[in-house]
Amino acid sequence: MKFNKDQIQRAVLLGMVSVGCLYYYSAEMLGPLSLRADRATKETGELEKKINEAKPKIAHSAAVEAGDVNAAAAREAYAVMQSSIPSSDPIAWFPTRLTEFFIKAGISKQNFRCNPDPAEPKFPGFKTSCWMIELPGVDFATLGKALAALENQEGLIQITNLQIEAAVKEPDRHHAQLTVTTLVKSDK
Repeated sequence: MKFNKDQIQRAVLLGMVSVGCLYYYSAEMLGPLSLRADRATKETGELEKKINEAKPKIAHSAAVEAGDVNAAAAREAYAVMQSSIPSSDPIAWFPTRLTEFFIKAGISKQNFRCNPDPAEPKFPGFKTSCWMIELPGVDFATLGKALAALENQEGLIQITNLQIEAAVKEPDRHHAQLTVTTLVKSDK
């Protein structure tokens, strides 16, 4: 069987197209996949290295927790702390929360000012938010009950400063100013 010139040209053309398709497949489709595979292998190696570095720390933490009788209570307190603090910015929820609290306590007027945040606390993942609250025209008994209830209901709020000024015109009404700090979730 002899091949004529036309069949030879078709075979050569078919061979060239096959080589082109094979090149395209290897260069354009397998090339990026091999780069991804290399990158994934490198990242896996880095993650394995970090995991191997973390294993002794985890074992040490587990040993400390096993020897601590208060570990379960600390975990429970941490869970309560996590659930009671909203994850948004404190300016969005703190004044609203305390306004509702003071209205329930019988104090209708409050003014809130956010002070600069003090130094970072010792709790990782949290920061301290400092607020100045002015309570104009409040009687002493209502103020005392409200502050006692505030400390009892809001365990993460700490009153750091309290000033009470008696009004000259109304001796039963006072102007109170308190500075409170609370833990909020950190953005970091």
